[in-house]
Amino acid sequence: MGISQILGATIGPYKTQLLKQHASIQRGYRTHRHEFDSLQNNQRTCFILGTANYGNLGDLAIAEAQYNFIKDNFDGNVVEIPTGKLWEYKRCIQEFADPQRDVICLQGGGNMGDLYSIYEYERCFVMRMFPNMKIIVMPQTISYSNPQSKLARYAQSTYKNHPNLHLFAREKVSFAAMRQYFPEASVALVPDIVLSFNVNTLLDKTPTERAGAVIVLRDDVEKNLNADERGFIDKAIRNVISAPISTTDTVIDTDHEIGITERRGLLSKKLQQFRNAQIIITDRLHGMVFAALTGTPAIVFNNNNHKVHGVYEWIQDLPYITFIQSTKEFPDALKQLTNYDYSKNVYPLKDIYVKFAPFRRLYRHNRYIKNQY
Repeated sequence: MGISQILGATIGPYKTQLLKQHASIQRGYRTHRHEFDSLQNNQRTCFILGTANYGNLGDLAIAEAQYNFIKDNFDGNVVEIPTGKLWEYKRCIQEFADPQRDVICLQGGGNMGDLYSIYEYERCFVMRMFPNMKIIVMPQTISYSNPQSKLARYAQSTYKNHPNLHLFAREKVSFAAMRQYFPEASVALVPDIVLSFNVNTLLDKTPTERAGAVIVLRDDVEKNLNADERGFIDKAIRNVISAPISTTDTVIDTDHEIGITERRGLLSKKLQQFRNAQIIITDRLHGMVFAALTGTPAIVFNNNNHKVHGVYEWIQDLPYITFIQSTKEFPDALKQLTNYDYSKNVYPLKDIYVKFAPFRRLYRHNRYIKNQY
Protein backbone atom coordinates (compact mmCIF):
# COMPACT_ATOMS: atom_id res chain seq x y z
CA MET A 1 0.00 0.00 0.00
CA GLY A 2 1.43 3.39 -1.06
CA ILE A 3 1.62 6.56 1.04
CA SER A 4 -1.45 8.09 -0.67
CA GLN A 5 -3.50 4.96 0.04
CA ILE A 6 -2.39 4.91 3.66
CA LEU A 7 -3.26 8.60 4.06
CA GLY A 8 -6.60 8.10 2.31
CA ALA A 9 -7.51 5.25 4.63
CA THR A 10 -6.39 7.23 7.68
CA ILE A 11 -7.57 10.82 7.13
CA GLY A 12 -9.81 10.51 4.07
CA PRO A 13 -9.51 11.55 0.40
CA TYR A 14 -10.15 15.27 0.95
CA LYS A 15 -7.52 15.83 3.63
CA THR A 16 -5.09 13.70 1.65
CA GLN A 17 -5.55 15.95 -1.37
CA LEU A 18 -5.31 19.03 0.84
CA LEU A 19 -1.84 17.92 1.92
CA LYS A 20 -0.76 16.97 -1.59
CA GLN A 21 -2.03 20.23 -3.11
CA HIS A 22 -0.59 22.61 -0.48
CA ALA A 23 2.03 24.07 -2.81
CA SER A 24 -0.50 24.36 -5.66
CA ILE A 25 -2.93 26.24 -3.40
CA GLN A 26 -0.30 28.80 -2.38
CA ARG A 27 1.09 29.18 -5.89
CA GLY A 28 -2.39 29.48 -7.34
CA TYR A 29 -3.31 32.22 -4.91
CA ARG A 30 -0.32 34.32 -5.97
CA THR A 31 -1.06 33.64 -9.65
CA HIS A 32 -4.82 34.13 -9.77
CA ARG A 33 -5.81 36.59 -7.04
CA HIS A 34 -5.58 39.57 -9.42
CA GLU A 35 -8.34 37.99 -11.53
CA PHE A 36 -10.79 38.84 -8.75
CA ASP A 37 -9.88 42.53 -8.59
CA SER A 38 -12.26 43.49 -11.39
CA LEU A 39 -15.28 41.78 -9.81
CA GLN A 40 -17.93 43.98 -8.26
CA ASN A 41 -17.70 43.36 -4.52
CA ASN A 42 -21.17 44.78 -3.99
CA GLN A 43 -22.67 42.14 -6.28
CA ARG A 44 -23.30 38.46 -5.87
CA THR A 45 -20.94 36.03 -7.60
CA CYS A 46 -21.63 32.67 -9.19
CA PHE A 47 -18.55 30.49 -9.45
CA ILE A 48 -18.88 27.80 -12.15
CA LEU A 49 -16.36 25.12 -11.21
CA GLY A 50 -15.01 22.29 -13.34
CA THR A 51 -15.92 23.69 -16.75
CA ALA A 52 -14.61 21.73 -19.72
CA ASN A 53 -11.31 22.88 -21.24
CA TYR A 54 -10.55 19.70 -23.21
CA GLY A 55 -11.51 18.31 -26.60
CA ASN A 56 -14.98 16.90 -25.89
CA LEU A 57 -17.33 19.18 -27.85
CA GLY A 58 -20.34 17.93 -25.92
CA ASP A 59 -18.75 19.01 -22.66
CA LEU A 60 -17.58 22.28 -24.24
CA ALA A 61 -21.18 22.89 -25.35
CA ILE A 62 -22.33 22.28 -21.78
CA ALA A 63 -19.77 24.80 -20.53
CA GLU A 64 -20.90 27.40 -23.07
CA ALA A 65 -24.62 26.78 -22.55
CA GLN A 66 -24.44 26.88 -18.77
CA TYR A 67 -22.36 30.07 -18.85
CA ASN A 68 -24.96 31.75 -21.07
CA PHE A 69 -27.83 30.41 -18.98
CA ILE A 70 -26.36 31.70 -15.74
CA LYS A 71 -25.48 35.09 -17.25
CA ASP A 72 -29.12 35.43 -18.31
CA ASN A 73 -30.56 34.38 -14.96
CA PHE A 74 -28.12 35.57 -12.30
CA ASP A 75 -27.89 39.08 -10.88
CA GLY A 76 -24.15 39.45 -10.48
CA ASN A 77 -20.66 38.33 -11.44
CA VAL A 78 -20.13 34.99 -13.20
CA VAL A 79 -16.69 33.37 -12.91
CA GLU A 80 -15.62 30.21 -14.75
CA ILE A 81 -12.91 27.99 -13.27
CA PRO A 82 -11.86 25.12 -15.57
CA THR A 83 -11.62 21.51 -14.57
CA GLY A 84 -8.31 20.62 -12.94
CA LYS A 85 -7.88 24.12 -11.51
CA LEU A 86 -9.89 23.72 -8.32
CA TRP A 87 -6.95 23.63 -5.94
CA GLU A 88 -5.23 26.58 -7.64
CA TYR A 89 -8.31 28.73 -7.02
CA LYS A 90 -9.28 27.34 -3.60
CA ARG A 91 -7.84 30.14 -1.49
CA CYS A 92 -8.97 32.86 -3.93
CA ILE A 93 -12.58 31.70 -3.80
CA GLN A 94 -12.56 31.25 -0.04
CA GLU A 95 -11.17 34.75 0.43
CA PHE A 96 -13.51 36.46 -2.03
CA ALA A 97 -16.77 34.50 -1.67
CA ASP A 98 -19.57 35.48 0.67
CA PRO A 99 -21.28 32.23 1.77
CA GLN A 100 -24.51 34.09 2.56
CA ARG A 101 -24.73 35.64 -0.89
CA ASP A 102 -22.72 33.76 -3.50
CA VAL A 103 -23.34 30.49 -5.35
CA ILE A 104 -21.16 27.63 -6.60
CA CYS A 105 -22.24 25.70 -9.70
CA LEU A 106 -20.61 22.46 -10.77
CA GLN A 107 -20.32 21.52 -14.45
CA GLY A 108 -23.14 19.42 -15.81
CA GLY A 109 -22.79 16.37 -18.04
CA GLY A 110 -22.61 12.62 -17.66
CA ASN A 111 -19.84 12.08 -15.13
CA MET A 112 -21.62 11.42 -11.83
CA GLY A 113 -20.64 7.94 -10.73
CA ASP A 114 -17.61 5.69 -11.00
CA LEU A 115 -17.03 5.64 -14.77
CA TYR A 116 -15.26 9.00 -14.54
CA SER A 117 -14.29 8.87 -10.87
CA ILE A 118 -11.94 11.88 -10.97
CA TYR A 119 -14.90 14.20 -11.53
CA GLU A 120 -16.95 12.62 -8.75
CA TYR A 121 -14.10 13.05 -6.30
CA GLU A 122 -13.70 16.68 -7.39
CA ARG A 123 -17.40 17.32 -6.72
CA CYS A 124 -17.01 15.83 -3.26
CA PHE A 125 -13.93 17.97 -2.59
CA VAL A 126 -15.87 21.12 -3.52
CA MET A 127 -18.60 20.23 -1.06
CA ARG A 128 -16.07 19.71 1.72
CA MET A 129 -14.15 22.84 0.71
CA PHE A 130 -17.23 25.08 0.81
CA PRO A 131 -19.56 23.61 3.46
CA ASN A 132 -21.54 26.83 4.00
CA MET A 133 -22.22 27.89 0.41
CA LYS A 134 -25.15 27.08 -1.85
CA ILE A 135 -23.92 24.45 -4.31
CA ILE A 136 -25.79 23.62 -7.50
CA VAL A 137 -24.87 20.55 -9.54
CA MET A 138 -25.86 21.39 -13.12
CA PRO A 139 -27.97 18.81 -15.04
CA GLN A 140 -26.21 15.46 -14.81
CA THR A 141 -26.50 11.77 -15.57
CA ILE A 142 -25.53 9.43 -12.73
CA SER A 143 -24.36 5.85 -13.21
CA TYR A 144 -22.63 3.61 -10.67
CA SER A 145 -21.45 0.20 -11.84
CA ASN A 146 -21.09 -0.76 -8.17
CA PRO A 147 -23.54 1.01 -5.82
CA GLN A 148 -21.57 -0.29 -2.82
CA SER A 149 -18.16 0.89 -4.03
CA LYS A 150 -15.81 2.97 -1.90
CA LEU A 151 -16.47 6.00 -4.10
CA ALA A 152 -20.27 5.58 -3.88
CA ARG A 153 -20.12 5.44 -0.09
CA TYR A 154 -17.77 8.44 0.04
CA ALA A 155 -20.07 10.46 -2.23
CA GLN A 156 -23.13 9.56 -0.16
CA SER A 157 -21.39 10.60 3.05
CA THR A 158 -20.20 13.88 1.51
CA TYR A 159 -23.49 14.85 -0.14
CA LYS A 160 -25.42 13.98 3.02
CA ASN A 161 -23.43 16.40 5.14
CA HIS A 162 -23.81 19.45 2.91
CA PRO A 163 -26.74 21.57 4.14
CA ASN A 164 -27.41 23.57 0.96
CA LEU A 165 -26.94 21.16 -1.95
CA HIS A 166 -29.13 21.15 -5.06
CA LEU A 167 -28.83 18.36 -7.64
CA PHE A 168 -30.31 18.44 -11.14
CA ALA A 169 -30.84 15.32 -13.22
CA ARG A 170 -31.22 15.60 -16.98
CA GLU A 171 -33.29 12.43 -17.40
CA LYS A 172 -35.71 10.33 -15.34
CA VAL A 173 -33.44 7.38 -14.55
CA SER A 174 -30.84 9.69 -13.01
CA PHE A 175 -33.55 11.64 -11.19
CA ALA A 176 -34.72 8.46 -9.45
CA ALA A 177 -31.15 7.34 -8.76
CA MET A 178 -30.11 10.68 -7.25
CA ARG A 179 -33.11 10.64 -4.93
CA GLN A 180 -32.16 7.12 -3.87
CA TYR A 181 -28.43 7.78 -3.40
CA PHE A 182 -28.74 11.26 -1.90
CA PRO A 183 -32.11 11.53 -0.08
CA GLU A 184 -31.03 14.53 1.98
CA ALA A 185 -30.24 16.70 -1.06
CA SER A 186 -32.70 18.72 -3.10
CA VAL A 187 -33.17 16.90 -6.43
CA ALA A 188 -35.03 18.18 -9.50
CA LEU A 189 -35.49 17.10 -13.11
CA VAL A 190 -34.64 19.44 -16.00
CA PRO A 191 -33.32 18.96 -19.57
CA ASP A 192 -29.66 18.78 -20.55
CA ILE A 193 -28.44 22.38 -20.33
CA VAL A 194 -27.34 22.44 -24.00
CA LEU A 195 -31.01 22.23 -24.97
CA SER A 196 -31.32 25.81 -23.62
CA PHE A 197 -28.62 27.10 -25.98
CA ASN A 198 -29.48 29.58 -28.74
CA VAL A 199 -26.99 28.29 -31.31
CA ASN A 200 -27.86 31.03 -33.78
CA THR A 201 -25.31 33.16 -31.94
CA LEU A 202 -22.59 30.82 -33.27
CA LEU A 203 -23.94 30.00 -36.73
CA ASP A 204 -23.30 31.70 -40.04
CA LYS A 205 -26.26 33.93 -40.85
CA THR A 206 -26.09 33.00 -44.55
CA PRO A 207 -28.27 29.94 -45.31
CA THR A 208 -26.45 27.00 -46.91
CA GLU A 209 -27.79 24.07 -48.92
CA ARG A 210 -27.89 20.77 -47.06
CA ALA A 211 -26.22 17.75 -48.60
CA GLY A 212 -25.01 14.31 -47.55
CA ALA A 213 -24.96 12.24 -44.40
CA VAL A 214 -22.74 12.82 -41.37
CA ILE A 215 -21.98 9.77 -39.20
CA VAL A 216 -21.19 10.53 -35.54
CA LEU A 217 -20.72 7.22 -33.73
CA ARG A 218 -18.82 6.45 -30.54
CA ASP A 219 -15.63 4.43 -30.38
CA ASP A 220 -15.01 4.44 -26.64
CA VAL A 221 -16.16 2.79 -23.40
CA GLU A 222 -19.74 3.98 -23.92
CA LYS A 223 -20.28 2.54 -27.39
CA ASN A 224 -23.09 0.05 -27.87
CA LEU A 225 -22.87 -0.78 -31.60
CA ASN A 226 -20.47 -3.51 -32.73
CA ALA A 227 -18.42 -3.59 -35.95
CA ASP A 228 -21.02 -5.62 -37.89
CA GLU A 229 -23.79 -3.20 -36.95
CA ARG A 230 -21.71 -0.23 -37.97
CA GLY A 231 -20.97 -1.91 -41.31
CA PHE A 232 -24.69 -2.50 -41.82
CA ILE A 233 -25.41 1.16 -41.14
CA ASP A 234 -22.77 2.32 -43.59
CA LYS A 235 -24.06 0.03 -46.36
CA ALA A 236 -27.67 1.09 -45.81
CA ILE A 237 -26.74 4.76 -46.08
CA ARG A 238 -24.87 4.22 -49.35
CA ASN A 239 -27.91 2.44 -50.80
CA VAL A 240 -30.09 5.49 -50.18
CA ILE A 241 -27.90 8.60 -50.25
CA SER A 242 -25.76 9.44 -53.26
CA ALA A 243 -24.40 12.69 -51.81
CA PRO A 244 -21.12 12.68 -49.85
CA ILE A 245 -21.00 10.69 -46.64
CA SER A 246 -18.62 11.89 -43.96
CA THR A 247 -17.57 10.57 -40.57
CA THR A 248 -16.87 12.90 -37.67
CA ASP A 249 -17.00 12.94 -33.89
CA THR A 250 -17.77 15.30 -31.05
CA VAL A 251 -14.35 14.54 -29.54
CA ILE A 252 -11.18 16.07 -30.96
CA ASP A 253 -7.51 15.52 -30.21
CA THR A 254 -5.86 18.50 -28.56
CA ASP A 255 -2.62 18.98 -26.66
CA HIS A 256 -3.60 22.21 -24.91
CA GLU A 257 -6.32 23.61 -22.69
CA ILE A 258 -9.22 25.17 -24.60
CA GLY A 259 -10.21 28.67 -23.52
CA ILE A 260 -13.56 30.39 -23.95
CA THR A 261 -12.78 32.04 -27.30
CA GLU A 262 -11.46 28.82 -28.85
CA ARG A 263 -14.39 26.92 -27.33
CA ARG A 264 -16.85 29.09 -29.20
CA GLY A 265 -14.92 28.75 -32.43
CA LEU A 266 -14.85 24.95 -32.21
CA LEU A 267 -18.55 24.78 -31.40
CA SER A 268 -19.39 27.14 -34.25
CA LYS A 269 -17.51 24.98 -36.75
CA LYS A 270 -19.15 21.74 -35.56
CA LEU A 271 -22.65 23.20 -35.43
CA GLN A 272 -22.19 24.56 -38.94
CA GLN A 273 -21.22 21.07 -40.12
CA PHE A 274 -24.41 19.68 -38.61
CA ARG A 275 -26.57 22.41 -40.13
CA ASN A 276 -25.11 21.72 -43.59
CA ALA A 277 -25.96 18.00 -43.45
CA GLN A 278 -28.97 16.30 -44.98
CA ILE A 279 -29.05 13.75 -42.15
CA ILE A 280 -27.06 12.84 -39.01
CA ILE A 281 -26.50 9.27 -37.76
CA THR A 282 -25.35 9.25 -34.14
CA ASP A 283 -25.20 7.48 -30.80
CA ARG A 284 -23.70 10.48 -29.04
CA LEU A 285 -25.98 12.44 -26.76
CA HIS A 286 -24.74 15.80 -27.97
CA GLY A 287 -24.66 14.58 -31.55
CA MET A 288 -28.43 14.23 -31.11
CA VAL A 289 -28.68 17.58 -29.34
CA PHE A 290 -26.63 19.42 -32.00
CA ALA A 291 -28.92 17.97 -34.66
CA ALA A 292 -32.00 19.10 -32.76
CA LEU A 293 -30.67 22.62 -32.20
CA THR A 294 -29.74 23.07 -35.87
CA GLY A 295 -32.97 21.59 -37.24
CA THR A 296 -31.11 18.68 -38.84
CA PRO A 297 -32.83 15.29 -39.32
CA ALA A 298 -31.13 12.62 -37.22
CA ILE A 299 -31.37 8.91 -36.52
CA VAL A 300 -30.26 8.22 -32.96
CA PHE A 301 -29.04 4.99 -31.38
CA ASN A 302 -28.55 4.43 -27.67
CA ASN A 303 -25.11 4.25 -26.06
CA ASN A 304 -24.34 1.68 -23.35
CA ASN A 305 -26.32 3.44 -20.62
CA HIS A 306 -29.57 5.36 -20.25
CA LYS A 307 -28.50 8.92 -20.94
CA VAL A 308 -29.15 9.24 -24.69
CA HIS A 309 -32.70 7.89 -24.57
CA GLY A 310 -33.36 9.75 -21.32
CA VAL A 311 -32.47 13.12 -22.84
CA TYR A 312 -34.28 12.18 -26.07
CA GLU A 313 -37.52 12.13 -24.08
CA TRP A 314 -37.30 15.93 -23.76
CA ILE A 315 -37.33 16.32 -27.56
CA GLN A 316 -39.23 13.21 -28.65
CA ASP A 317 -41.95 15.35 -30.23
CA LEU A 318 -39.50 16.78 -32.77
CA PRO A 319 -40.49 15.06 -36.03
CA TYR A 320 -36.98 15.27 -37.46
CA ILE A 321 -35.27 13.36 -34.63
CA THR A 322 -35.88 9.59 -34.68
CA PHE A 323 -34.65 7.30 -31.89
CA ILE A 324 -34.37 3.60 -32.77
CA GLN A 325 -33.58 0.57 -30.64
CA SER A 326 -31.69 -1.56 -33.18
CA THR A 327 -30.18 -1.55 -36.65
CA LYS A 328 -33.21 -3.51 -37.91
CA GLU A 329 -35.20 -0.28 -37.73
CA PHE A 330 -32.52 1.74 -39.48
CA PRO A 331 -33.40 1.30 -43.20
CA ASP A 332 -37.04 2.39 -42.72
CA ALA A 333 -36.03 5.33 -40.52
CA LEU A 334 -33.44 6.38 -43.07
CA LYS A 335 -35.91 6.34 -45.98
CA GLN A 336 -38.43 8.31 -43.95
CA LEU A 337 -36.01 11.05 -42.91
CA THR A 338 -34.23 11.41 -46.24
CA ASN A 339 -37.61 12.32 -47.75
CA TYR A 340 -38.40 14.71 -44.91
CA ASP A 341 -38.94 18.41 -45.66
CA TYR A 342 -36.30 19.81 -43.31
CA SER A 343 -36.82 23.36 -44.58
CA LYS A 344 -39.62 23.69 -42.01
CA ASN A 345 -37.58 22.43 -39.05
CA VAL A 346 -37.53 24.92 -36.21
CA TYR A 347 -36.14 24.07 -32.78
CA PRO A 348 -38.73 25.11 -30.11
CA LEU A 349 -36.28 26.96 -27.87
CA LYS A 350 -38.92 28.96 -25.99
CA ASP A 351 -40.91 25.83 -25.14
CA ILE A 352 -37.81 23.98 -23.94
CA TYR A 353 -36.60 26.96 -21.91
CA VAL A 354 -39.78 26.84 -19.83
CA LYS A 355 -38.79 23.36 -18.64
CA PHE A 356 -35.81 24.87 -16.81
CA ALA A 357 -38.09 26.73 -14.37
CA PRO A 358 -36.95 24.76 -11.25
CA PHE A 359 -33.36 25.51 -12.21
CA ARG A 360 -33.89 29.23 -12.83
CA ARG A 361 -35.55 29.75 -9.44
CA LEU A 362 -32.34 28.80 -7.63
CA TYR A 363 -30.59 31.90 -8.93
CA ARG A 364 -33.21 34.28 -7.61
CA HIS A 365 -32.20 36.80 -4.99
CA ASN A 366 -34.54 39.53 -3.81
CA ARG A 367 -37.01 38.30 -6.47
CA TYR A 368 -34.57 39.11 -9.28
CA ILE A 369 -34.61 37.17 -12.52
CA LYS A 370 -34.33 38.23 -16.14
CA ASN A 371 -37.29 37.27 -18.28
CA GLN A 372 -35.47 36.17 -21.38
CA TYR A 373 -38.33 33.92 -22.46
